[in-house]
Amino acid sequence: GVHYVGFLEQVLKLAKFTHTGLLMVNPRSRDENEKEKKRFAKLGVEMSIVDKETLKERFPCISSDIGEFDNTGEREYIPREMANETLLLTFCLFVLYAILFFFFKKNKNKKKRILGYFEPVQALVDLQHCIRTHYASRVELHYNTEVTEVLHHGGHVTGVTVRNRTDKQKHTIYSDTVINCNGPWYERVVNEMLNGLDIKFTIKPVRIQVCFKDVPQLFHPDLLHKYHLRVPVPVIADTLTGIYMRPQVNSKQILFSTIKEEEERDVINPDECPVELGADPDMRDKYLHSFYHRLSPVLDPSQPGSQKVQSLSGMYTVNEEDAHPIIGETKLKGFWVANAFTGHGFKIAPQVGSILARNITRTTLPDDSTVDINFYSPYRSPLQLAVKNVFA
Repeated sequence: GVHYVGFLEQVLKLAKFTHTGLLMVNPRSRDENEKEKKRFAKLGVEMSIVDKETLKERFPCISSDIGEFDNTGEREYIPREMANETLLLTFCLFVLYAILFFFFKKNKNKKKRILGYFEPVQALVDLQHCIRTHYASRVELHYNTEVTEVLHHGGHVTGVTVRNRTDKQKHTIYSDTVINCNGPWYERVVNEMLNGLDIKFTIKPVRIQVCFKDVPQLFHPDLLHKYHLRVPVPVIADTLTGIYMRPQVNSKQILFSTIKEEEERDVINPDECPVELGADPDMRDKYLHSFYHRLSPVLDPSQPGSQKVQSLSGMYTVNEEDAHPIIGETKLKGFWVANAFTGHGFKIAPQVGSILARNITRTTLPDDSTVDINFYSPYRSPLQLAVKNVFA
């Protein structure tokens, strides 16, 4: 919070970071658990392997069932409870175990900070207010505006022409540096206006359907106090039911959506995906089945109003070859790309901005990211991955 407010120069602070922790439910052997734990430790991330009893003690709202759950209802569901064996017994018998990891990140003072989420809309409002307050003479904000032409001469970019969709007025912005970070409209700019720039990656806008469920009973102060909780459930990535979910503290809701690769391939025209489109009825029902299954200890889907849910449609920009972003300068000098974040764009935006600023200005500040931009080059060879979804 301190660094965020400092960055905004004490202008406003609507956005807040909510500490939740991250719980990953993924069947693996105990041996694999330990390998993962060591691997993440090298990255400065600490994890704990939580057994059934610890799960009940820490988060009684979460079911410990690890049977494969088909949220379409097409395959018979066979319940299977987590085992309570000791580490040695599980290792010796090579029993499949549910990985339930709580992730922690170390700060400079070596204190543990539980991971969570940052409010994206409020953060953008904060940034907008900061720009208008401190940088209005140097920064222009254009809304409901599309790029109609990328200007260039002699192999160098010289600016862009934009058109306001409301009044149809065009405006030319001259610059020797242009960053294309317009996500779902990547193809329109790079492929249609600039003939692809020899970038071989296939970057597509896909529709992502998200649901919000009112669950005020989970946020009741008595329940939170009884179990010493900040939130009733952590952020959950559930490979067994095919969804992720996280608490929305202010509205007392749980947000949930898909983590299935096949459900992240609904390619759509970005101009035809309004937020109010909502989730399709069949997808909403699938998500609800998974939602109630994982939170079965406290939620009853047969209760009146249990099927009422709010939803919206958003978009990911997906790199079909390796599900990783492309960041860097293109063969058109001065024209940079920062696209295909597959749902992670807001989360890693500060690091991406730091990487771009460091490479464009050739100036390094003390807190800048040290990641080599070539790892994300638009001209790299695709990474070889077992899965190509949001967790790739």
